[in-house]
Amino acid sequence: MRTKWLIAVLAAALLALPGVGDNLAQAKQQYTGWAPAVDLPPLHPAGFAKVGIKGKYLAGDLHNHTPFSDGTPSVPLLIGKAMQNLDWFAQSGHGGKYPRDGRYSDPDYNGSGGGEGKFLDETVGAAAFKGDDAGTSTSFGGVAHKNMWRWQSIQELLYPTTWKNAVTLNKPIWAALEWEVPGHEHCSAGCIDGQFQVIPGKMGNANALAQFEYLFDMEDNDMSEGGGQHWKGKIPNPPKDATDAGIAGHAKALEAAKWMEKHHKLTSYLLFTHTERKGAWNKDKGGNNTGYNVEHFRDFNNVAPHVCFGFETMPGHQAESGRGGYGSGASGGGAYGGTG
Repeated sequence: MRTKWLIAVLAAALLALPGVGDNLAQAKQQYTGWAPAVDLPPLHPAGFAKVGIKGKYLAGDLHNHTPFSDGTPSVPLLIGKAMQNLDWFAQSGHGGKYPRDGRYSDPDYNGSGGGEGKFLDETVGAAAFKGDDAGTSTSFGGVAHKNMWRWQSIQELLYPTTWKNAVTLNKPIWAALEWEVPGHEHCSAGCIDGQFQVIPGKMGNANALAQFEYLFDMEDNDMSEGGGQHWKGKIPNPPKDATDAGIAGHAKALEAAKWMEKHHKLTSYLLFTHTERKGAWNKDKGGNNTGYNVEHFRDFNNVAPHVCFGFETMPGHQAESGRGGYGSGASGGGAYGGTG
């Protein structure tokens, strides 16, 4: 498996940029909300660390949620709290379609139904939604609100928010995705292309990440080519439950890994998550509803060795109802380590 961690390399590269380390040393890093809209310092990858230079571990978070999917803290709040103790942060969230605006916290989990949360059809307006009609959701407070495809919220709302906070804190912070994998379950996915390669005072973009979500997320059935952005090559998702649906789903997931390897192999990662939560892989489950077998990790690494080089892990078995435990309720009849 690949041993060079893109995330650590990116963090080290950014902090090694001329002036960035000085800025960090000169002032206490406190979360101040939004960065100024002008005179922003440049942030972009500066290349890999030189061979022979001793590195260090950098603590970060690549799996977290906001109201852009099914979380409660806003993106600024989540980043601000996390970066009091972390070196880097990737703001993820499920793919597909959701109705709430992640720039606002929603502690009551009901949008604007009584708390401080907001729905996207209230903040940006339904007329601004792009792509095929994503329908409505009543999951947050019981009142129907229009869904936005995640590729749009990543491009137009999440990324500008992570960028502004990255500049405010002078630390690597980027937009990411918890990919809902065809034929399997979930995966922490990231692609920094465009997000840091900018000129001073100008934001970059998260187009590559958004295109990946559009093309390959199991819950994204939009066929609009990214609202007219000519994102071609989308393979329709298999049914959730049908004979050999999991085989078709796994084939699509491999195409996703190949796409990342072809277009973004040194600036992306696919790290599979809670790999045992759904138990053993079921060939008749189309995706976002079944697990992984060991051979699937080999398949992914074979087609995308620069991108698929690991999975999220921690002590204890993650297929128990209380993840991380060591009891007999785990898939297979007992704890045997790993993650799920």
